Amino acid sequence: MPKKKAAVPEKNFGEMVQDIKDNYVNNAMKRQRLIDGYLSFVVLSAILQVAYCQISGAFPFNAFLGSLFTSAGIFALALVMRANDDDRDRPISLLESAFCGAALFVVGFVYMY
Repeated sequence: MPKKKAAVPEKNFGEMVQDIKDNYVNNAMKRQRLIDGYLSFVVLSAILQVAYCQISGAFPFNAFLGSLFTSAGIFALALVMRANDDDRDRPISLLESAFCGAALFVVGFVYMY
């Protein structure tokens, strides 16, 4: 006897995006939204750097690579900080704390610049 598939409500792409946005706005903490805004800024600045390099030419190519890799590193450090910033109600170790994520970000940021 063939198995019946569970009825899944079909949604179009716009409804799915709206559901994700509503879930994010209602459930994300303010700190997480702030870090996400910073991550968006870092990605936008990297895109602008690549566009500027394409338009103006890459005369100081080492400067372009340095700034692009710095953006990538800062993005990775901010992702670590975002991953360590949670609201779980369980005991956490020092390495999992938001303080450790913020400390790694600050030390890495100072080292990169």
